[in-house]
Amino acid sequence: MVDEQKLAGANYIISFFNNIQLINHNFCYYNNILLELKEKYGDSNLSKVSEEERMLIMQTSQTLRYYAVNCYIQCKSIFESIKTKENPYTEEINKLTELINKVRNDYIIKVDMAENLIVFLNSMLVKEVVKNLLVTSQDIMNQIYTK
Repeated sequence: MVDEQKLAGANYIISFFNNIQLINHNFCYYNNILLELKEKYGDSNLSKVSEEERMLIMQTSQTLRYYAVNCYIQCKSIFESIKTKENPYTEEINKLTELINKVRNDYIIKVDMAENLIVFLNSMLVKEVVKNLLVTSQDIMNQIYTK
């Protein structure tokens, strides 16, 4: 039987992975909306958009911010839980905090700022330690569901 602490950890890592996928999808949707409106109005600051289009931008920006903050919290928690005296992950934690502050402080998120955060979050999944956690988490989940 898989121990409950391992199961909770596995669920957390898989949840982080799923939230990364959601933020990726939301970013693409947000970016596509802005590109369509820029093409339609030919205006880089989108001052001519309708009220309905403005609401769509705000709603998608809020959704993107929601997933950005959620992924930030999860990623920072992972770093905090795996840091050691030899490797405190200070650089990664500082970079993550810097990026999230740029995203969560703008009402309408700037595409380049969101992209920088999302690329950083995605890069965490390919870092050796987080990749190993993800693989281990999937193994634990497979043990549970194959019995």
